[in-house]
Amino acid sequence: MTRDVRPVGERLRAWRRLRKLSQLKLACKVNMSNRHLSYVETGRSVPSRDMVLRLAEYLDVPLLDRNLMLLAAGYAPVSDMPLRNPNLLLLAAGCAAVFDMTPSLPMRPGETAVSSVTSRAQPASISGTGLQL
Repeated sequence: MTRDVRPVGERLRAWRRLRKLSQLKLACKVNMSNRHLSYVETGRSVPSRDMVLRLAEYLDVPLLDRNLMLLAAGYAPVSDMPLRNPNLLLLAAGCAAVFDMTPSLPMRPGETAVSSVTSRAQPASISGTGLQL
């Protein structure tokens, strides 16, 4: 299987043509100059991450192709997993349990020094295993 390595400009041009839009109309709709859009499509300019997302949103590009555009422009892809996904909540709970059982770590990510000292309690056992700490 070959990987599609087309530049972001070629991808944008293909989607713009598929939607039957002129460069001028698309540029006006996403609040950018016609010249800049032309430069992006020809590879003379690299769009910002926000601009790639605005263009893709207006062109109604599917998430997979948006991610390919972002990668082609040198940016990280957008996640398609909602933040309230049950698998993510389970993962977050597991990470919190590991952090709670590891007193040698000075702080959790995003914690301040004061909240780290006052909010952590050493658990007496690991739930459901019968192991004592």
